[in-house]
Amino acid sequence: MKEFCLKAGFVLALIGTIATVVMRYQIISMFKEPVDIFVDGVESEEDIKGGLPIESDMYALLECFGSEEVTNKSRSGAVTSKNTYYYYILPIFVGEEDTYYVAMKIHEDNDDLYECEQIAYETVSYLLGEIDYMGSQSVHISGYLEKLDKEKFGYMKDWFRESGFFTSSSDINKYVLPYVFVFGERDRVRTMSLIVLGALVLGIVLIVVSVLMDSKYKARRKQLQSLQGRTVTINGVALDVSRMEDVDKLIWEGKTEKAKKKLMKAYRADPMQASQIVDGWIQITGLM
Repeated sequence: MKEFCLKAGFVLALIGTIATVVMRYQIISMFKEPVDIFVDGVESEEDIKGGLPIESDMYALLECFGSEEVTNKSRSGAVTSKNTYYYYILPIFVGEEDTYYVAMKIHEDNDDLYECEQIAYETVSYLLGEIDYMGSQSVHISGYLEKLDKEKFGYMKDWFRESGFFTSSSDINKYVLPYVFVFGERDRVRTMSLIVLGALVLGIVLIVVSVLMDSKYKARRKQLQSLQGRTVTINGVALDVSRMEDVDKLIWEGKTEKAKKKLMKAYRADPMQASQIVDGWIQITGLM
């Protein structure tokens, strides 16, 4: 039992820890209220960071600055799936004056991809003075921010440089931030986060239980050692307590079949006798 708890605990704790690191931004977002970046905005630039949950009706978006094809392969190297993601530029309002920009990652099969492209076209057209309106359509978005990798962040900054959106590099460095909005329904993200945290907590609990069991058995072993030289008769078989330490440990760990085999070898007992000895030992020593 102790060995099982320890192994299962380490496995669950390891999986939980790795998954927690990978999903850290999703998990962080679950402990915060979602922000409506187009109505309320955020209070300061410092609030724009990984784990920020966002839920809003998006009516402004800048152009797509890049795409990414993700290929999944089996262990044999065979391609199992291919997914294409597009990266747009999402504005986040801070107060009434400043606007910061992060990337927005959207899958090619997202039902709102076409609408996003239309919103981006309308937004850019409005900023260029080609039309006098903006916000004629919107898309409801729900998800969270996570860190944008260095290469994609470079592509996003290149878009701002080439488009002339800002008049200086200092403005690009100030208002363009290395984060990406990732779509994710809160219920699904919450469920995944609870599973990951549950595995981590359960793993830790099992490790603690195994440590406590080991500590408790050490105390039990001292008690058995104090009975050295004594014999216990079970079902007509005289058992030397000093020779029962290994058997006792096997029973303690729940390995009763191994304990029976050890008794059969040590006392030349048949399977039925060995089983009766184990049952009797459990009753006498209070292992039940």
